[in-house]
Amino acid sequence: MKQKQIIVFLLAAVGLLVAPLILQSFGNAWVRIADMALLYVLLALGLNIVVGYAGLLDLGYVAFFAIGAYMYALLASPHLTETFPAIAAMFPNGLHMPIWIIIPAAAGLAGLFGVLLGVLVCAYSTMAVQLDCVQIHLEQNRVSGWLCRHTVN
Repeated sequence: MKQKQIIVFLLAAVGLLVAPLILQSFGNAWVRIADMALLYVLLALGLNIVVGYAGLLDLGYVAFFAIGAYMYALLASPHLTETFPAIAAMFPNGLHMPIWIIIPAAAGLAGLFGVLLGVLVCAYSTMAVQLDCVQIHLEQNRVSGWLCRHTVN
């Protein structure tokens, strides 16, 4: 039974690795749909771990997920130097970072915000932080329209 589960797991892993390559042949829209579906799977797994296994009522963990995602999006695209002139002045040829540095940096920043908020503020106020992150996103979008004009490819 255990060996059958391992084989099923390995087949599913290979399928998930090959799926974007197959979906790419049908157009970019299908790859983005699969990306969004897998993003929601990750968020659901996080909620399952936080609420189900740990027994905590922490509804603000999505804000930390968003902080890491925004850092990854800015560092993995040319939009960081387009949006912030001070960073463009420091890196005139653009800021090009490998993915192996960006992912741990984004995870570290999200973890740092989580630790700081956990130490400084009561656990129930993490919901307020999540709502603040949503409000910042909406306000930034309204003022500059940056997120509507740019996509990370």
